[in-house]
Amino acid sequence: MPPRSDASAGVGQLVASIKQHKKFRQLASYSVQCLQKVITPPHVGWERNLKEAYEAGALEAITEVLQRHSGDPTVLVASTSCLSAMATNPAYAASLVDSGALMSMLESVMRNPDATEGVKETLALLDTIATHNPEALLAGGGADAATRLIQAAPGNSAVLAACTRTLEKLNKVPGGPAALIECDAVPVVMQLLQKVPKKGDDDMTESVEASFRLVERLCRSDEHAELLRSKYDAMQVLSTALESNRANDKLCKVGGRILSKLASGNVESLVLRMDSAATTAAEKEFLAGLLANLALEEENAAKIVAAGGVGALLKSVSATSAKTAEVSARAVARLISEDNTDDLIGKGAITTFVKALDTHRADAVTSAALTSVLSKFATSPDRCTKLLHAGGIEAAVRTLVAHPEFEANSVEALGFFEVGVEERRTQAVRGPCPTPARPRAAAPRDVGL
Repeated sequence: MPPRSDASAGVGQLVASIKQHKKFRQLASYSVQCLQKVITPPHVGWERNLKEAYEAGALEAITEVLQRHSGDPTVLVASTSCLSAMATNPAYAASLVDSGALMSMLESVMRNPDATEGVKETLALLDTIATHNPEALLAGGGADAATRLIQAAPGNSAVLAACTRTLEKLNKVPGGPAALIECDAVPVVMQLLQKVPKKGDDDMTESVEASFRLVERLCRSDEHAELLRSKYDAMQVLSTALESNRANDKLCKVGGRILSKLASGNVESLVLRMDSAATTAAEKEFLAGLLANLALEEENAAKIVAAGGVGALLKSVSATSAKTAEVSARAVARLISEDNTDDLIGKGAITTFVKALDTHRADAVTSAALTSVLSKFATSPDRCTKLLHAGGIEAAVRTLVAHPEFEANSVEALGFFEVGVEERRTQAVRGPCPTPARPRAAAPRDVGL
């Protein structure tokens, strides 16, 4: 056996110092800090020192210090740097889990998730182990620990982001989905789906997006998709989550794919329920939102149109409930195409939306959704003429004048007018068309408010 080098002896002495002073918080913490400096970059020979430290029993020594001084942020910060360096090696990462070091640290965070020190480092360690050896983490109870940590810190965005990323990684390894179901991670993730991240909260956004990706992967199994659908009411939860996060295109795409899997060929029955007189107003509101979200996928949109879904949704646009009118309008907006626009106009769609816009003029979100659909009808001079004659422009102007503070509706209305003006210019270039020479309804003073 080759003689130990001076560097190796120095590392060994540091590990021995940790073992010697393990009962004394400050001395133990100082010893760990000294070791951390020589086993991490940029210290010359840090890789060799890391190996020497591991072989000298550094992992076990640090774990014992953590367990003795559980919850102490100073010890936690000093220890995590050492352990994070070890965790980049898959074999060492497995030992970190097996030794109980990681779980001791996670338990400390659960007791004080809002601590100013130690939490960030522990979450980084969890992320490192989940990346380099997710199998070992799963076998060591990582899914259960991450789930309990989410429950211990429901308002901590950094904790939620790290734990949902961990669950997502564990869900990809063999046995992962079963472990997540067994430790009741699924209902916790379903709650995360419904969170609405505040602007600039990147951690919360990552948590919600990771939750969506996790559920999408679960749905690859028909058995798991059925579990989500029947036990966790996933279609309702997803619809609500997509309603709340409809401005996030990434989530809408993933959510649309999840709903497609959960619907699993039931589009026709959903449309029939939507059109049934026996369906309650509350059910129709849910179904309208569900169809709107299913329509995010082109294949589903075609099925909805083929099943007569547009006609059923047009009826719901006339509902007294502003929310039902809103989600129905968004569904129709996603289903309108060049192939069916004239047919919809012929069935009185413009008149339906004009009446709904007047009815729900005081609701900011609903008026914006309705105006958006009207603008989709203004795609040719002839359609603009029909919009004008049906009072579409006047209705949009009335809403705009009555509530100029409705920012979303103002944007939709101005876009609507811009489309109409462009079509009028196109008409002027092509030649005369049997329309009024100047549709004065575009000016608020001409509407007779």
